[in-house]
Amino acid sequence: MNYGAIWKSDWFIGTTVSILFLGLYLNDINPAQNLELASYDLAIQSNAHPASGKIVLLNINSTDKQGGQQALIAGALDILSAAGARVVAIDALYSKAVDGESTPTGTSLVEAVRHSGNTLMPLFFDNVNSTVYSNIALPAHIKQAAIKQINRNDTDDSKPLSATNLRYPYPALAEAAAGLGHLGLLADRDGIIRSQALLIESSGHYFPAMSLALAAKTQNIPLNDIRINMGIDIELGAANIATDSSIRIYPSFYSNENGESFPEYAIDKLLSGAIPQQYFNNKIVLIDSS
Repeated sequence: MNYGAIWKSDWFIGTTVSILFLGLYLNDINPAQNLELASYDLAIQSNAHPASGKIVLLNINSTDKQGGQQALIAGALDILSAAGARVVAIDALYSKAVDGESTPTGTSLVEAVRHSGNTLMPLFFDNVNSTVYSNIALPAHIKQAAIKQINRNDTDDSKPLSATNLRYPYPALAEAAAGLGHLGLLADRDGIIRSQALLIESSGHYFPAMSLALAAKTQNIPLNDIRINMGIDIELGAANIATDSSIRIYPSFYSNENGESFPEYAIDKLLSGAIPQQYFNNKIVLIDSS
């Protein structure tokens, strides 16, 4: 199941790169500032940054989908593993395995994800806001994807956004993944998404955003080493990511002189060998199923 072209959204790309390059760009916009939306938009336009070559988008088009999406992604993962891709993230939510969907060599998506050792799968929520609360019991393998080190300040009412109806991959796929990250969305009052919630609470557990999970995996930082200081920052290795009281950041945005963000390739070109494998060596690859 696909929930939209997440990877191509400016807020996702901006957040991911901002976290990866903390010392350069993350503090262009101070999250503690209570900026009006128009002021923020003007400020962010004046602080645009060049696109990085570290991120590559891999697209599945409508024709590709006819062949079985899980098999296509499994085949792509085999090639990306051989190419030496650094981290791979997938935006499609698969709630069940599909019988007979495998690569020509018989590799299933679960097997390809497990073999890669560096593939992240998504979590999705319904009704992300600051007032909802869910007490639905979660499977053990999903709770393992939550951040455990949460430091609260008794004199501060800071807390992450909450959400209901957590959606996650089927058990074998979730367990095979190198990590899980949420793709929860919360727009401003004018319907535009400007920020990223780096943490969302559901059923008493705190799940990292996909952008945060990607940054941690890229830097070989275990999930258990991420520390959340409510209303202050997130400790990610040696870096401290300043957040607002809802554990959000307001990222910079990236594009080249043509207004494009990052290189995009079609998955069928990768599978046919039309794209040299070295293009993906040491890259963060985002597989877009939209």
